[in-house]
Amino acid sequence: MLRRIGVIWVMAQVLLLSRSEEVNAQNNQQYAFTYENLDQQDWVKLVDSRSVFTIAPEVGRVFWYFRGSGILASQDLEKHIVVLDTLDTEIFRQINIDYLPKEHALLFWDAGIGRVFQYDLDSGIIERLDNSYSFNAFFDHGEFVDTDTKTIYTLGGYGEFTSKDILMYFSLDEGEWIDITYFGDRPNPKFLGDLEYDEQNNLFYY
Repeated sequence: MLRRIGVIWVMAQVLLLSRSEEVNAQNNQQYAFTYENLDQQDWVKLVDSRSVFTIAPEVGRVFWYFRGSGILASQDLEKHIVVLDTLDTEIFRQINIDYLPKEHALLFWDAGIGRVFQYDLDSGIIERLDNSYSFNAFFDHGEFVDTDTKTIYTLGGYGEFTSKDILMYFSLDEGEWIDITYFGDRPNPKFLGDLEYDEQNNLFYY
């Protein structure tokens, strides 16, 4: 719950900063943001491109991955933007990301589910965590990540011309994705949404 409150707070700050940047641009004033390893025009082009991001309230940052260019960047509450790395887009094209606070690392996994990687933010070293392959079958799935165990829970998604209602999790110990059997009313597989976990009642909400 505390992490969720932190995420909401950081997101509010980022939206306010983005709005401030927009207002400054409209007034022909200089952007208040500072940039490292890129300039203002580069950043404007990047945020206009396909991207995924994760919010890390523990360190007050947003981490962005831009799928077309492979650029990995961070933005903090001091409005400082820095390019951290440029990744191989042949390997890291359609991916999702989350922040691992204990390791100060990013967790990458295929948007269609399959491969899983850990990117160390201090060293830039990438470690592959799975023994799997790119399924290309569960795009736009709902997900919840247990950052303590690096367990990724997913529900639904679309691929291979089919909408899914499958509940799965990634097991770090086995390096594989495992189906979770569930009973009762199944969600409409054409509904795309988020997967949230209620720790107190041990329930998932979709």
